[in-house]
Order: sequence, then structure tokens, then C-alpha cells
Amino acid sequence: MVKKDEFFKLEKLLSSVRTNTSNLSIKIFTNWIKNTKVVAVPFTFIYGQPSTGKTFLVKKVIENVELNLKNTNRGNRFSFVDVIQCFNQKLMFETIINQFKKREYKFEKKYLSSLEDAKTEIFEVQNLETRIDDFNEFVFSLNNLVDLHAADSLSSRYIVRIIDNAQILLSWGRNCNILRALPKIYEMTKKKFGVVLISNQTFDNFQDITNTFNLTNFVHFKNFTKDEMLAILLKEKPYDVKDDNLYLIYLNLIIESYEKGCRDLRELRYISKMLFEKYIDPVKNGKILECETFKLHKNFEKTLESFGSSLYLRDISSLEWENRLKKEKVDIEETRLLKYRDQQENGLSLELPYYSKFLLFASFLASFNPPKFDQRYFTKLGEGKKRTKGTRKSTIANRINPRLLGPKSFPVERMLAIFQSILPCPEESNTSEIQFQIKSLCNLKLLLKIGGLNGGGLDIFKLKCNIGYQQ
Repeated sequence: MVKKDEFFKLEKLLSSVRTNTSNLSIKIFTNWIKNTKVVAVPFTFIYGQPSTGKTFLVKKVIENVELNLKNTNRGNRFSFVDVIQCFNQKLMFETIINQFKKREYKFEKKYLSSLEDAKTEIFEVQNLETRIDDFNEFVFSLNNLVDLHAADSLSSRYIVRIIDNAQILLSWGRNCNILRALPKIYEMTKKKFGVVLISNQTFDNFQDITNTFNLTNFVHFKNFTKDEMLAILLKEKPYDVKDDNLYLIYLNLIIESYEKGCRDLRELRYISKMLFEKYIDPVKNGKILECETFKLHKNFEKTLESFGSSLYLRDISSLEWENRLKKEKVDIEETRLLKYRDQQENGLSLELPYYSKFLLFASFLASFNPPKFDQRYFTKLGEGKKRTKGTRKSTIANRINPRLLGPKSFPVERMLAIFQSILPCPEESNTSEIQFQIKSLCNLKLLLKIGGLNGGGLDIFKLKCNIGYQQ
């Protein structure tokens, strides 16, 4: 399994695609952020599906604006809050105010020279934290923050509060006034305050509460197309994979398999990282070549089906999945060794069809018995006993066990004749079925083909039995 540090961060990959798009709404938002004198739109609503680069691009725009602004010796124009980390509005208000205060304090402090100074600074920063109970205290703290630096650059700037995952505010209930008050904070303070909400839901769910449709700048992040997703995920190709085409075919297979039930790029990225080791395993073992994409697809189908039922669940971590793959390899190897031991100790245990058992028995008799004894053993009348000269002792002494000499080849006609003689009901046998089962026994290597001219019929080539007496 490819480790996490071998991949780029998802946000960087998103930016490589989104920053090149000519989205008019993003340009409007960027121009509004850069405007330090005129309040263009005090309330901006950014929405789109998860994993479309909303949060990262907003942070990127803010960083670029702060770097390009002049006279940035003091203050911080932006405050970023993730609602997931705030379980109530009191904690969210305190986070916004304390971010500005701590930032101001850091600009005023010089480098510390001793441990005592460091302890003093920690104590002073803790004292800077403001406790806010309601929205009125929040507005009062904002006004004090700007009035305190009336002569500094902070008062001439447009202070922006960015609230990520704003859809969680809807779950706080209609009794929560924060959604009604945040868009109107500019009217309440008459200061250069702006609010940016980032949400996975559309503005229709917020409009009944905020009632600020005319004062809102909308920025919509559209879903990634298939080509964009392939371009992003291809940049996360593992370093040990040299062929881009192989990984591109794999990503295309993942997206086509799950795009109907999942358009989340983070989830597709997670799946592609988890399953690639399973996909490439036959290539590493030498069973399938890289160019044999159809065989790779067929070998990978069961894994795709089993993993499709756990989309978004993430019921197994990447480490557990890696351990499971290692355990499967060990189990397969142990099973193979156990089968080999069973075959060596107890012989081959294979359930064969009815006629195949008699065919195998007939081939064994044909391989280990001389043809001259067929009439004696397999005909009803048999042959008369012939008197031969010589002593019986010398004949027995010179006789060698046929099993020690190994199996001998025989024509197919002889095996079929023995088969008909030992079969309980030979009249019920089907010729086409018997020929098919002879071919199956050859494929199983229970019978070996010795001869045959240009793949001729059954009456040309010879066979040899490939099983022992114990089997």
C-alpha cells in the first residue's frame, strides 16, 4: 500500500485545476477581497458540492491578497472559523475575536530572549482572550477592536470573517439568531465588516432565515468533470508505477464503476489508494502482463463489487486494508502448501463424472497391462491356455512388476475397448460425451497425449495414464 506521505495534498491538486478556470464569480470575489476602501458586497455566499476546492481556494485568495497588500505591518484583515470545531455560537464569537487580538499582540512583541519572557507571554496571551456570551457583546467587541486601532492600518481595512461549513448553523435551530444577524453586521456597526459563508448546500435553505438575497454575492463551485478528476488523481500516481497509461486505465475503471453513486473526489481518492495494490498484484506476481487490461479488469471485478457496498462508510482503515492484503497472500500460500501436502501424502482427491472414472480406470489398465492379455482379461470367452516349455521357476524369476516400469502409451481404441468391457451398462454410454470427457482428462493432465498428427482425430494419437496406483 502506498504511504500517505507519498501523495500530494488534495487541496494542492484541487488548486491546480480550479485556479486555471475562468469562473466569473471567483474573479468578483477576488476583486471584492482586494478592495480596501469601498465596501462592494458585505455578505458573500460560497456553495458547491464537497471536494470542489471551496475552502482551499478561499484561503489561497486571502493569502495572495495579504502578500500583495501594502502597509501590512499591523493587524490581520481575515478571520477563519470552521463551524465543525464550534458547537455553539458563543464559542464561534470568541474564536473570531481572539484570532484578531492574538494576531495584533504577535505583531507588537519582539523576539523572546529567555524562558521567563516566554512564560510571561503565554500568560499575557491567555489574558487577551475575550469571553462573549451573546451577539451584542460580539458587536461591541468588534467596535472596540477597530476603535482601539483607529490610527493604525486596521481601521482603514475591510475586516472579513470567513465561516466554513455554514450548513451546520442550520442544525442549531431557528431560535439561533446568528444567521439573521451575520449578514446585517455591516448595518449594525457601520464599520468595514464583511462575512463569507462557505456551505455544501444552496442558498435556498438559508434565504428564509437571512432575507438578504439582494445583498449577497454568490460564488458557485461546480462539480469536477471526469477529465478533471482523472487529471487530479493522476498526479497522485505512486512513485513505483512508471507507466502513466496503466494508472490512468485503473483510475478510469474506478470512476466509471462508482461515479453514479459517488461524485466526491475525496472518496474516489480514498478508494483509488486502497484498491490499487489489489489491482496491480497480478502484475507484480507475473501472472498478468501490464498490457493485458481485459484480464486485469476481470481479475479486479469481485473487489470492485465488494467495495461498492461500503461507499462513504470507511469501515476499514488503510492500515487494516494493507494488513488484510498481506493476510490474504499468506492464506493463499498456506492453502497451496496444504493442497500440495495432501496430494503427496494422500494422492489426488478429485471428484470426477461417472464415465470419467471408468475412462481413467481403463487408461490405467491399458498403460500397465500388456496388450496380449486384453483378450484373457476383458472378453467373456477368453483364450485357451497354451503349454509352454521351460520351468515355471525361471519364468517367475525373470518377471518384473509392470508398475516399476512405469506407464506405457496405448492407442485410444484399446482404452475404449477396455472401457466398454468394464462399464456396467455399455449400451447406455454416449459417444460424444465420452469423447468430451477424454478431452477433459487430457486438460487436467490425468491423461497425457503422446502422439497425434496435426491434431488429428481420436483414432490417431496415443495416450498415457498419468496417475499412480495409490491414486
